[in-house]
Amino acid sequence: KSSEHPSKIRVATWNVGTLRRRGSEVAETLTRRRIDLCAVQEHRWAGSLSPNQTRLIKGKDSSYKFFWSGNDKGLGGAGILLASKWIDHVFDVQRISDRIILVKLIIGKLVFTFLSVYAPQAGLSETQKDHFYDQLQSLVAKIPVSEVLIPLGDWNGHIGTESCGFEEVHSGQGFGTRNAEGERVLKFAVANDL
Repeated sequence: KSSEHPSKIRVATWNVGTLRRRGSEVAETLTRRRIDLCAVQEHRWAGSLSPNQTRLIKGKDSSYKFFWSGNDKGLGGAGILLASKWIDHVFDVQRISDRIILVKLIIGKLVFTFLSVYAPQAGLSETQKDHFYDQLQSLVAKIPVSEVLIPLGDWNGHIGTESCGFEEVHSGQGFGTRNAEGERVLKFAVANDL
């Protein structure tokens, strides 16, 4: 297929820890691994939910457009790095919070909806966790069934090696021991047919 109308996309997710002074390094790594779209968590760039919040991140031989949401403190944050050949395929970007961002692409004849999430980690209040999952549930419920939903991100949950009622989600391929966040992630996945 021509590069003018690409129909295959290679996707990844990465908790980068920070993008400060590392943007070029991240872009070069994604290029070497032939990644077209990368959901990024914990970028630590200050920001807001402004619709024009984008930046071009250049590697040695490539560039990625970075769509992000953040907060005024420059902590945490979720975003999506998109290879330059895909930029013209974007038709919607929604910044829900500093932990949830959505990008919609037209690929072939389908609309693909990519979610980048950075779930609250252990130590944060149940109120903050409930608020995050309520926002996420509300967003997912609004996505039409005609769109292909690809949820990506750092869910901050240990789902464990035992399936225990969640066989259809991870088939025993989890790692470690399930924690409370892991239980919440599994329940969300089952409830939303993910």
